[in-house]
Amino acid sequence: VQHGNSRFDKKVKGEKVNVISSVATEKKYIGCVKRFYDYCKKNDIRFSKIDSEIVERFLKSKVDDCAQKTIDGYRQSLSLVFGLEVDYIVSKKNSLLVPRAYRNSQIVCLSEVATQKLSFAIRLATAAGLRAVELDTISRENEICEDKRDWCVERFEGMEAGEKYVVIGKGGLKRSVYVTDDLATELESYRLPDPIRKTQRQIHYIKRYSILGGHSFSQQFSRLSFSTFGWSTGAHGLRHQYAQSRIIKLQELGYLWGDALEIVSHEMGHFSTANTITYMR
Repeated sequence: VQHGNSRFDKKVKGEKVNVISSVATEKKYIGCVKRFYDYCKKNDIRFSKIDSEIVERFLKSKVDDCAQKTIDGYRQSLSLVFGLEVDYIVSKKNSLLVPRAYRNSQIVCLSEVATQKLSFAIRLATAAGLRAVELDTISRENEICEDKRDWCVERFEGMEAGEKYVVIGKGGLKRSVYVTDDLATELESYRLPDPIRKTQRQIHYIKRYSILGGHSFSQQFSRLSFSTFGWSTGAHGLRHQYAQSRIIKLQELGYLWGDALEIVSHEMGHFSTANTITYMR
């Protein structure tokens, strides 16, 4: 565990290895290992005898009850913690995948009936493709440096005039996001005289703007969507809309589907087009 650093920065004997850099990831991995140990104790498996075969047996015991994402989480955490090569195990539980993206007309409707702060958070999250927690961590470029990664140079191409900010997202990744001039001006009107320290789910970060973010934003957004439409796909549905609209815009600019998908993947901080594809449904 090495909080605050890129998960690719740690070196052991001169070689790069993966580390757990996020508090949330650490908590998830601890939970996975605890449940695995419970399984071992229940089945009289000595901890000193743990190998790939035992881990795969544990994963297969979960295929009827756990979705594929949960199985993958167990496999990733146990592979890292025990340093094992574990085969991919397929879940037998059907996962119902439903569209999550809000249409532009629905977003406009919600922003018009929302309170001033909620309305701004909705519009900013949609325009910049932000997670709820990233609304709380948004900062000027001179305050936080973007992580050094092989970012696509085509990021944000075709977007309206604006400026870059930096957010701290999933896994502690620091990435640039693009905020149009009108939203940037409005954002700066919420600038705090002094940054404040905020803690959510045992994760500590610095908040520089008095805008809605994190769990408060997610809750208020879902309540508003339910009261307005009778349903909600969650605030993350705004990020789905960002991904889909950016894919369309880049294709209009002449990019092929695969290239557009890779650019959007980097804009969203994914680095894997497989993750971004799930936003297309």
